[in-house]
Amino acid sequence: MRIPRKYIGLLAVIILFALVWSRLHIAIVIPLSLGQAILLFTILAFVIFLAIDHLINRS
Repeated sequence: MRIPRKYIGLLAVIILFALVWSRLHIAIVIPLSLGQAILLFTILAFVIFLAIDHLINRS
């Protein structure tokens, strides 16, 4: 059974958000602009998406 990619993408974003939120109390100040933060979040979500897609939809 193949899981649709939109669900895997949503799962990747949720996992990334949960990881960031769980570590939020540990503050390491890195000066990022809003664009850089969005780009970093997008790249990390894409990497998690690829990993989950590879693990779930092996064929």
